Amino acid sequence: MLIDKNETISDAPVCLCNVVLNTKKTLPTLRYNRASNMYQLYCKTCGFKTHERDNKQSVITDWFYSNRAGDRHIRECWVSRYNTQNGTAITLMGTCPKSRS
Repeated sequence: MLIDKNETISDAPVCLCNVVLNTKKTLPTLRYNRASNMYQLYCKTCGFKTHERDNKQSVITDWFYSNRAGDRHIRECWVSRYNTQNGTAITLMGTCPKSRS
């Protein structure tokens, strides 16, 4: 993948991994793939990412709606999407069901 540049989006909300996974607050990073002419926002801490889109506004909007704090439904969607992207099985409180006895 040819990445033209990476830039942190300072006015975007922090990734919900700080709430769900109890990590440090992280601003998203914007990536541009020159080969496919697509943009993507991702979190350097947990790896959560938006879908690739052909314009910046689309990925910024995706990030805003995916990481809205204080909304249980958004948090549930975030966990589901995170699990799909990373092949994990965390719950809303950031724990793996297998680790509970």
